[in-house]
Amino acid sequence: MIIIVIGCSQAAGQRGRTIKPAEQTSFGSEAPVLRPAMLPQDVLNRLARYDGGRLKKCQMDEFREKNPADHFVASRISLNGDRLPDLLVQGRTICFMGAHNTTFWLFAQDTKRAGRYTLVFDIHADGLALGRRRTNTFRDFEAMSHSAVQLFTSQYRFDGKKYVEYRCTVEEMGSNRPRRRPC
Repeated sequence: MIIIVIGCSQAAGQRGRTIKPAEQTSFGSEAPVLRPAMLPQDVLNRLARYDGGRLKKCQMDEFREKNPADHFVASRISLNGDRLPDLLVQGRTICFMGAHNTTFWLFAQDTKRAGRYTLVFDIHADGLALGRRRTNTFRDFEAMSHSAVQLFTSQYRFDGKKYVEYRCTVEEMGSNRPRRRPC
């Protein structure tokens, strides 16, 4: 019995090779970021200017954090297939969150300026899911939010300069037969 367990353990470990977990593609306001990444200073500087300087206001009141970056959590993703790590940033304190929702930002790494990022999208939603399909080399995605009785799902595509909504549906909840209709 002991020999079998040791043998299985070596086979599962594939002779010391580590298996890298797949990229996280689904994010939610109440779900953890599975592989948090360090927030680059360039991105933090851009977030400091977001929404009229909300981060500075948060650092001046009872919501302050020792490190301003602690208001956010980032995950490395691939938005445009250029092999440079892009970022999904999610608000994680009350300054950027609401009831069952948070702010999400998508940053694409600049191919011409190392370590610099461009904000390509931001939204306040309950969840965001990256898709496999691409438009103009950037991944399509959908964002979800809800009220007490409706679920809203918006799908986004990259138009060459920015992400734009191309489909939106509303699903009536609370019945045995939920109905989905266009927004």
